[in-house]
Amino acid sequence: MKFAKRLLLAIAVIYLLPALASAGLWAMREHPQGWRDARWSSSGTLPQADADGEAAVYVFSAMTGGFKGSIASHAWIVLKKPGATAYDRYDKVGWGTPIRRNGYAADAFWYSNTPRQVVAIHGAEAEKLIPKIEKAIADYPYGKPGGYRIYPGPNSNTFVAHVLRSVPELGVVLPPDAVGRDYLPNGAFYHVADD
Repeated sequence: MKFAKRLLLAIAVIYLLPALASAGLWAMREHPQGWRDARWSSSGTLPQADADGEAAVYVFSAMTGGFKGSIASHAWIVLKKPGATAYDRYDKVGWGTPIRRNGYAADAFWYSNTPRQVVAIHGAEAEKLIPKIEKAIADYPYGKPGGYRIYPGPNSNTFVAHVLRSVPELGVVLPPDAVGRDYLPNGAFYHVADD
């Protein structure tokens, strides 16, 4: 019985208190009344794509809208091929064609929330990774209409996590608030990275 009480206390301290604190901080900030009132324009985080001729790979994450924005984020991938004058943004949404290409500016606010850079890779290394990333995007198993479920997934974070697992050279995982990042196809409980 003592063990069960300690386990419950540990769960409360590790999981519930941070979530409650995050929700409290969220409640004290101003938020758009709905998606139409939210900012979806460029945040100015990225330099102009034509500023240099280098290839680039970015992964961004921003908190979502509504109350779920107190604990959950939305992730996306940005690519720039060598010599390109524009970025290509790939993210998954829950309506229409799920995998969107350039549905928003590469560094856009997400529901008025500023994007956080998860990873940035430039130059020859980025150039080498772009074809692998594009293949992973094309191979995403839930890219058809109806292939979206907010929780536990597959969702926007499931999509980006799939790309990150498929291209381990990116060397990064999504932040802990990326709900759905651990959703695996076919009910799998674990993933062994390919080498």
